[in-house]
Amino acid sequence: MYLDLELYLSKVDGEFNELEKQIIDTHCIEMHIDSNKYQCELSLDEVFRKLEECTLEEKYIIFEV
Repeated sequence: MYLDLELYLSKVDGEFNELEKQIIDTHCIEMHIDSNKYQCELSLDEVFRKLEECTLEEKYIIFEV
């Protein structure tokens, strides 16, 4: 879910540049997951639903508040 959220946010301005890909690659390495060729597995609505189900602590982790 986090990777999909990050991909949607990276593409929100209509551009998906190399710097954004490098940042995502770094996060994928940290999380020990594959970048899935920068393709989302979940729809944006599914990501929002999953975010609503997160605990406050999980939201702090996701959004680094």
